[in-house]
Amino acid sequence: MTKDDFEEFLSRLEPDSLSSEARYKRLRKKLSKFFAWRYTADPEELADETISRLVSKLGAGEGPSILKPYAYVYTIALHVFQEDQREKTKQDKITVELIRQDSQAAAYGFDCQKYCFKALSPENRELLKKYYASDESRQALAESLGLTLNALRVQVFRLKRGLKKCREKCIAEASARK
Repeated sequence: MTKDDFEEFLSRLEPDSLSSEARYKRLRKKLSKFFAWRYTADPEELADETISRLVSKLGAGEGPSILKPYAYVYTIALHVFQEDQREKTKQDKITVELIRQDSQAAAYGFDCQKYCFKALSPENRELLKKYYASDESRQALAESLGLTLNALRVQVFRLKRGLKKCREKCIAEASARK
């Protein structure tokens, strides 16, 4: 997909805006509101994901045949929202299971969550804190670390997987002690 193709699509979306930058910002703002109205955790990230998918689809040659551009964009946004909700449901189930496991370990007088978190290197602990608890955007965090957003997500995923394995091992050991 060329820059001109994307700009042409943006001009069809926002014919009243003067520049491509203004059109892009307006599209992103509308998408962010779309996700915010649905109470998603990170509306800006989902808006960026929607735009990324839009660009991919336009690159595949779907742009000129689209009669209702905003309907097309919001269809993509709806799919992104549904995927986000499925992931949230999955994460909620995992959280409930982890709480259950932690309560079992707590019954044995041991807090595996804190133990495993403290077992991480200081850099990794700080990364997780910034990723989940900071006001800084994840994109800005990735840039400050010299990573792409995707590389940051992979790194956090690996840390979480390691924490999960540590907790499971800790809970098993705590259960075996009693």
